[in-house]
Amino acid sequence: MKKNPFENPMISLERMKIRKGEEKDWEQFKRVNCHDAYSSAVLSATQYFGQVLDAGRSPKEADEFISNLGLSLSQANFVIQNIVHFHPRGEEVKAYWNKINGYKGKGLVVSNMFQIPLSKLK
Repeated sequence: MKKNPFENPMISLERMKIRKGEEKDWEQFKRVNCHDAYSSAVLSATQYFGQVLDAGRSPKEADEFISNLGLSLSQANFVIQNIVHFHPRGEEVKAYWNKINGYKGKGLVVSNMFQIPLSKLK
């Protein structure tokens, strides 16, 4: 595999646990999402989040660990989507993420920290 110039040397892209049956898709996902700084940041943060979970930490702790990485809101949402899809503890992360965002539905909420009151849109 060609060395990724955007890869964070502190994070091993080989170490995150992957949900059984998703290994091939994860490898494809890594190949596709390592060619630009934006996608590589999401990939590295996903890996880091997963490694924190793999170390036995809670989703809240993993969230706190990546909160200082300087990700945009969109990137953070992508990280959560990736973890929910690929990591064995994805459902636990989904429940945590939905709860902190006040969502009680079955799917995965996309966080919207920047809410604009409807009255301001007139």
